[in-house]
Amino acid sequence: MTTSNTSHQEIIRTHHGIYKALLEKNRDILHTQLHRQFSFTSADAVLMDKQLFVEGFAMNPGIRFTVLASADEKVVIAGKTAVLTAIAHITITKGDKTQSMDERVTETYISQEEGWLLLGMQATYMVKKQAEATPN
Repeated sequence: MTTSNTSHQEIIRTHHGIYKALLEKNRDILHTQLHRQFSFTSADAVLMDKQLFVEGFAMNPGIRFTVLASADEKVVIAGKTAVLTAIAHITITKGDKTQSMDERVTETYISQEEGWLLLGMQATYMVKKQAEATPN
């Protein structure tokens, strides 16, 4: 059995591997790292199962990530279930429109024979705080 610290590192490594697979449009890695019952709720409230996420979103030639990185990653493990929270820094091009944003992501992983698999992911847009006006 792995130690908690080792499991934390494995989950973060899996999280980074999934982001890299999205950047590189690597279908094989996504199919390997996503649980067969995977579900994703986008920041636009679109619900996708594994098939739609991989084929309709990740592999869509009209969608391209140029930046997909995370920060402030935290992992909580309870038995064979883990939750990772992070801030995702994203630059995405859809058609001819490019936008950069930050999203708060919550990912649920489950421990299986093949390792930690991503079961669910949910994203929420983060509103950039405007600088407070300084009174004159």
